[in-house]
Parts: sequence; structure tokens; C-alpha cells
Amino acid sequence: MGGLLILGGVLIAVTGVFGRLGKLRINHFAGFRTRTTMASDEAWLAAHRAGGLPLAFGGVVVVALGLFALAATDPDVFGPIAAIVVLAFVVPGAVLAQRAARVVNETNGPAE
Repeated sequence: MGGLLILGGVLIAVTGVFGRLGKLRINHFAGFRTRTTMASDEAWLAAHRAGGLPLAFGGVVVVALGLFALAATDPDVFGPIAAIVVLAFVVPGAVLAQRAARVVNETNGPAE
């Protein structure tokens, strides 16, 4: 369980950091993928700059939980805790991302 949490946390954190730095390009695998965020490169960039930090923090917390799970006598308890932590960080990040993308889309008009 610990190894899976560490791997998942690293992937989440890297996605958040790359998004925050503007290095995450539109794709169908990682990031906040909604119709609004994927409407344009500008919307995607704004969304991930806005929501990347909560996503990165969530990933770091999941990595920490994974490390605790490696040392725990009952590591299975950390899976549900990690799921709650991810939701606690990803949902607010997604809200920020959606709002930022919406502002860009309203400012720039519909994508062609």
C-alpha cells in the first residue's frame, strides 16, 4: 500500500507542479480536463496555474501517507485516508482551475 501511495502521490504532485509552472500541455491523461479548461491553450494554462498548487500539495501529503504506511503495522488504513486527502486538495484545485479557465474563455470569446 505504501509504495502505491508514494507512486500516486508523486504523479499527482508532479502534475500540480508542472501545471503551476506552465509546463503541462493540453493532454488526455493528466490535469484538470474539462470542456472549459481544454477550450484553448490559454484556458488550460490559466486553469493549471490556478489549480496546480493545491494539486501539488495534495500529492505531497499522499507521499507522506505512503511513507507512514511503509512503517505501519496496518498499512491498509492509509488508502482511505489518502483518498480523502486527495479529494480535499483536488476539489478546491479543480474549482480554482475551472474559474480561471472560464474567465479566459469569456475574455477571449469562443474557441475556433
